[in-house]
Amino acid sequence: MNNIKILFLGNSDISLSVLKPLIDAKQFEIIGVVTTKDQKVGRSHSELIPSPVALFAKEHNLNVIKTESINKDINKIKDLNFDLLITCSFGQILSKQILKLAKKDSLNIHTSLLPKGRGANPIQRAILEGEKETGFTLMEMIEEMDAGDYFYQKKLPITIFDTYKTLEDKIYLLITNNIIDVLNKFVDDKLIRIKQDKNKVSFWKKILPEEQIIDFNLKSIDIYNKIRALNPKPKAKLIFKNQEIFVLEANYQLLKKKQIKKAPGTFLKINKEGIFFQTIDGEIIFKRIIIPGKKIQSAKEILNGNSLFKN
Repeated sequence: MNNIKILFLGNSDISLSVLKPLIDAKQFEIIGVVTTKDQKVGRSHSELIPSPVALFAKEHNLNVIKTESINKDINKIKDLNFDLLITCSFGQILSKQILKLAKKDSLNIHTSLLPKGRGANPIQRAILEGEKETGFTLMEMIEEMDAGDYFYQKKLPITIFDTYKTLEDKIYLLITNNIIDVLNKFVDDKLIRIKQDKNKVSFWKKILPEEQIIDFNLKSIDIYNKIRALNPKPKAKLIFKNQEIFVLEANYQLLKKKQIKKAPGTFLKINKEGIFFQTIDGEIIFKRIIIPGKKIQSAKEILNGNSLFKN
């Protein structure tokens, strides 16, 4: 099947892992790109910033359609002639009327191994949940969120050193290197439809502001995973001596019960290796932090110049 016409829907940087290779694939023609309206930023909300997808689409002279709700703006796309509707990191549940517009099918590229990890922020949640692997799934879109049958999955190991940024970069590359071959197989009916096992479904909700706060009553590994999952944004944080501190990098060490002398959250010491705090099962060691208004600092830099952590 040649010259497949595609309507693409996406917003974020990870969306470009699909859109970029589609532009270079001769067998696919992008007839429109749907993305969110420009977002107001700045203190006065006077500056408008286009989404990464909008910027890329404009640079490549694609037909850009901006909307807060494509379900409400269906008239903007209902007369377009396309074979596939493809989404990646679009963030809206599409109505049945939208999904029916595609001649062949409506597909989503989701950055988890469904049925595990339905919902928002699957890359960050995979780290938070202590998962050992993740990847992406090509699935059919239905009205229920991330619940459609899937056709393809590609797995990727999560290392103990991965952050949100490094894991997102790996998944981006994984999608980029595989998506055209996968879509070719889909349009040629060479992929098997697989129903999601309802007994294995998990929902990973959006990261909430209160989840940024480090809870020292958690196990050390869970605190460590939180710091990795929220780096570089929105960042894990704590309040120490009435000062808000964001933590970018950490390590931890487990202790025997008889070695734990202090209550969880107690500041223990600072040295060139890091800033040590007590947890319920050991010590969490902050290696790089940000004090608002200052640059990123290593423990060594803090030790030489900051009195906040000096007893």
